[in-house]
Amino acid sequence: RIDGTLRTLVLTALILGACYSYYFENNERVAEVKSYDDLLAKILDNVKVKIIIFVTRDCERCEQLGEVVNETSSSLAGVAQFLEFDCTKIELNDRQKAAVPQCGPEFEGLHPQMTFFEPPVHKRDPATGRRTIPREWRFQGIASIGEINSFVKKIAPAARTLLNTTSELEEFIATPKLAKVLLFSNRRDTPLAFRTLTLEYRRRLAFAEVKHTSVSVLKEFPSVTRFPTVVVLDGETGRPIDTYTGEIQIEKLQDFLEKYARPAPAELEVGEEGAVLLPDTLEDVVESYEKMMVIAVQRKGKKYKSWKRLVKELTGFALAATLDADETGAERFLKQFSIKTVSYTHLTLPTIYSV
Repeated sequence: RIDGTLRTLVLTALILGACYSYYFENNERVAEVKSYDDLLAKILDNVKVKIIIFVTRDCERCEQLGEVVNETSSSLAGVAQFLEFDCTKIELNDRQKAAVPQCGPEFEGLHPQMTFFEPPVHKRDPATGRRTIPREWRFQGIASIGEINSFVKKIAPAARTLLNTTSELEEFIATPKLAKVLLFSNRRDTPLAFRTLTLEYRRRLAFAEVKHTSVSVLKEFPSVTRFPTVVVLDGETGRPIDTYTGEIQIEKLQDFLEKYARPAPAELEVGEEGAVLLPDTLEDVVESYEKMMVIAVQRKGKKYKSWKRLVKELTGFALAATLDADETGAERFLKQFSIKTVSYTHLTLPTIYSV
C-alpha cells in the first residue's frame, strides 16, 4: 500500500516530541515525549539543540536530576530544548527498541540517560540536495549544570561565515541579496544565542562574525568601538544601515533582526488533500519548512484516494502537500529532483518515491 509504505518511511526519518513531564512537572521548559511517534515527530524541528532525558519510574537519580535540569533549562532557554522520555510508560516494539537502546536491558538500573541532538547547519546537504537531520551525541559524565552547559556549547553549530580579511568581507557582501548581519566579538567562542539565530533566520538573513583580531576588517567599520556589536548591512549596497550594541540575548536580537529579515513564507492552508504548493513560492516553502514534507506531484484534474488517506495519517508529524505538474514553473522543480514524466509521484523530502 502506498500510504502504509510512505508512513513507515516518514516515521523512520523523524525523532523527538513533547507535552507534560513526570519528573519535571513544575518546569515548563521540560516537555514529555508521549509516544514513539511523538519522539519521531520533532527531529526536523532542528533550530535548537535537543536534550532527551530517558527516565524510569521510582528512579531516585532521576528525581535528583530535577534541580540540575531546572537551572540548566533556564540558562539555556531559547537555545536548547529539554524532553523527558519515560521508558516505563512508553511501549516500544522491537524495531523501536532498537532505535531507543536507552530503554533496553543494557541500561536497566542506569537511568537517567541523556542524549543530545545537534541541529544541522544546512537544511540540505550541499552535495546531494537531500534534507539533513540532527546528529546524535550520547552524553557521558556527571550531569551537572556546568557539564550540560559545556556540552551544549561544544555541539551547537552556527550558520555563519568567519571573516578574517577584506577580500572575505567583499565576497560575503556579494552573496545572495539578503541583508547581512555581522557580529563583532572579542570572545573566543560564538555566543550561543547568536548561533541559534543564525539557524532560525537562515535564508532570511546572511550571517558573519568578525573577531577583534581581524584588524583589516575592523578598519572598514570605524563606528565599531566596543564588543560585542552587531551591524546590519543593506542587502543591495552592502552599506551599514543599523547597529546593535545591547546584550546578545535571543529575544532582544530577534526584535532587532526581524526588521531586516526577508519575510517568512506565508502559513500554508492545509485541507483534507493537504496544502497546495505553487511553483513561484515552492522553493522558499521547502527550504524554510522545519518538519518533514511529503509532496504529491500530480497531473491536473487527477484525484487519488490513497493520497487522501495518507494526508490524514501524516497529520501532526509531517506536512502533506500537492504540486500540479502542469503549473507554469513546476518543470524546474521536477528537474531538480530528476522527475522526467509524471502521472503520480510522492516526493518525500529528503527522498523521492514514484508510484
